[in-house]
Amino acid sequence: MLALKTLTRRTTVGTVAALVTSVATAGTAFGQTATPTPDARAAARAAAVTQSNTLRTMRKFQEAIDVLKPYENDNNFDVLIAMGQAIEGFWLPAKRIEAIDWYNKAIALSPNNKTGYTRRAGAYGDAGFQFFEERLADRRKAVALSEAASPTKTATAGEYGDLAGAVGAFVVTRNANGFGVFSPGTRDETMELRSKAIVVEETAGRLLDRAELINSRNSNSSQGRADVDRAGVIASQGDPGAPATWYNIAQWARRTAALPTAMTLAGITISVSGITTPYRANVSQLRNQAIENYSKYINAFEASNRDYSKYGDAIGAYENRAATYTGLGGSYHRKAIKDKETLLGINPNNANYWRDIGVSLDALREGVAAKPFYQKYVELNGKYDLGEVGTARARLAQ
Repeated sequence: MLALKTLTRRTTVGTVAALVTSVATAGTAFGQTATPTPDARAAARAAAVTQSNTLRTMRKFQEAIDVLKPYENDNNFDVLIAMGQAIEGFWLPAKRIEAIDWYNKAIALSPNNKTGYTRRAGAYGDAGFQFFEERLADRRKAVALSEAASPTKTATAGEYGDLAGAVGAFVVTRNANGFGVFSPGTRDETMELRSKAIVVEETAGRLLDRAELINSRNSNSSQGRADVDRAGVIASQGDPGAPATWYNIAQWARRTAALPTAMTLAGITISVSGITTPYRANVSQLRNQAIENYSKYINAFEASNRDYSKYGDAIGAYENRAATYTGLGGSYHRKAIKDKETLLGINPNNANYWRDIGVSLDALREGVAAKPFYQKYVELNGKYDLGEVGTARARLAQ
């Protein structure tokens, strides 16, 4: 059997492609037969999955699918998952549904592998509110499988956080007027899960998740202030020259700006004439801090010739900088539009980018220019309504 070297995250696409070719021809080279041995095919298939994931990271979704095509009928769990992930990359509602079908096959093949449920839950979440129950069930299943396999009966922090998002982001009952009701039981479960995630692994993002929940459901500023404070400390603890630190600080500043000022004490003090008082950054200062750090990250990403393997949060940096510009309002909408145009160049099938440009043009009182963007948003969604299609149609009707 042909010996294979270990593949790492740093393996290049060319290296993997060469490996796929060499393994696929191993039967001819070593056995004088055109049919690969089962071991050779398994090795080639594993290499194809690695190559597909690398291509997907670089936003080459169709190429990622093509690499997997020779193995799509092998009933292999990793191929099925990788195929679903590549299809999801197109970001079209119909493609999300298609990806769910691949995850269904993976789960049927390996019903106790939590990866299938985790991936399907994410696709359900992106596919719209109508899949609330399915998303929630998959998140619960992933946590249950992790807890059952753990000596301490503990899932990962991310799994608790994802389940909290599934429980808390949607409503499960509706009142007589059709409006969703967030029950006290649902609120309490979400809070418990957010706290579990922090206990397992404390991060700035998870602390802010809990602070936002406290703000939206408990309306208790003092209760959430400690989380905001602590999140700011953690976000700033990394290497100040590292892109990850820039991104973490930007995320903290942007999300903190959206919270009530009573909850956003920055954790440092200033002294004037011997009087020491807490320093509270105002909303504008926080947003400018977010923009500054997102920009550092984006500039480094662009200077790297868009190296997604090194700058994995690049898309988020563009999206969140645009959102911050939008929050500043006024002429900043022009900058938000520019960021969304960059994102459309990366993924023109993301309907949300088209809608967001329309919203910014409307804010600039350029309604006529906004209409084609709303039309494209509606077109890309097709028959699916992910929550904003009705609003876009209403704007088109004006």
